[in-house]
Amino acid sequence: MFGFGKGSVEIKLDKYEYSPGDTIKGTAVLKIKKPVKARGFVVELLAEQKTMSRTVSVGGSRSSGRSQVIQTIFDFKKQLDGEKEYVVGERSYPFQINIPKDISKKPQAGGVLAVISALQSQSGPISWYVIARLDVPSAIDISKKVQINVV
Repeated sequence: MFGFGKGSVEIKLDKYEYSPGDTIKGTAVLKIKKPVKARGFVVELLAEQKTMSRTVSVGGSRSSGRSQVIQTIFDFKKQLDGEKEYVVGERSYPFQINIPKDISKKPQAGGVLAVISALQSQSGPISWYVIARLDVPSAIDISKKVQINVV
């Protein structure tokens, strides 16, 4: 019902440290234990950045709070196989994904706005992931997420 026990995914990469402009070469291995109908099998390169924000009330009340926001910096999906019934067994899908050369950061405001912005929020490092996912309708997807370093 929820996709448990239907299978698993393994990601094999040529390496785990890359530079902007490099090509990630790897293989996604899909292991199916029970036949499952799926929309497709995809590999994804995802970059996220966590930002901690502090809110301060100005005026009559003296309240403050903190929140964490995860912002997607880069998201690219590549379809490895299409919609069908995936049968019992193991199948390997080689793939290549290019990391963008110009990973840009958000533009910074100048002057007083930059100081206020820096005081109110702190951005963490960008986290990069390779994800392989079998998209199973009305159930939990069969997937694997591997973190890589882009320096």
